[in-house]
Amino acid sequence: MQENVRPVAIGFILGVLCLIFGIFWAIYLVVGHESIHKTLTESAMAALEPKFVVSPSGSKDMQDHSGHDMPKVIVKKEAKVEHSHEYMSHDDPLVEAAHERLTRGHIHEMGLGVLTIAVSFVLAFLTAPDMVKTFASACIGIGSLVYPLAWIVMGYRTTAMGLDASAESVLPIV
Repeated sequence: MQENVRPVAIGFILGVLCLIFGIFWAIYLVVGHESIHKTLTESAMAALEPKFVVSPSGSKDMQDHSGHDMPKVIVKKEAKVEHSHEYMSHDDPLVEAAHERLTRGHIHEMGLGVLTIAVSFVLAFLTAPDMVKTFASACIGIGSLVYPLAWIVMGYRTTAMGLDASAESVLPIV
């Protein structure tokens, strides 16, 4: 049996790494909830900075590139707070979408980790050459590690870039 498993060991290792990362990512989503909100707010504000002129009163005077004034928009300035919901709330559709995408990173990591282990197990008992088994197992394992990272990157980019642009930005990763 050990000889059957040896060619696909890389798949087992990568599958277990996926599961470990998925578990730690879930823990971070719960424990680092406030940090995530702060990061999402900062990225949204950073995306606005080049487009608007910040006034010291806490509002933003919008000016187009030619310097003409546009209507004022009140933007809540970042402040030291104890709870992140005072940064951007879950009522904001972009924040909710970002959280959903970050959670999908966890879900995909766990599911693909289990799938990698299962496929590697099946590959171990096929009558294909060992090199083919190793290659297939490694490809599935690498894809299982990288694909969920695209969801995480997309989640962090959502508040700054918007739904469609953040999805398009990770297409090369996917």
